[in-house]
Amino acid sequence: MRSRISTFSPCDFASRFASAGNVPASLYYSAGARYIVDGEDGDMQETDAAERGAVLVASEPLTRRPEDWKAVPGNHTLTIDAGLGIGLDPIPF
Repeated sequence: MRSRISTFSPCDFASRFASAGNVPASLYYSAGARYIVDGEDGDMQETDAAERGAVLVASEPLTRRPEDWKAVPGNHTLTIDAGLGIGLDPIPF
């Protein structure tokens, strides 16, 4: 079971991978205009992709609104480009 995040300019990569017969650790992402902290909690402010200003990646949803989070499928990579565009690609093995 492995989730890994690597930062390389101009893209960031995260992977959710497990060898055959194993379940990969969870990995989620949330994207929006910005992330707003309110006391001990926070929320992602919604927007369309053209106005995206923030992307968060975490092992579990971090905000009080779980609907803001999308699961990265098992054995996939998540790519966040310099413009905060998001890509999901299967990991061939």
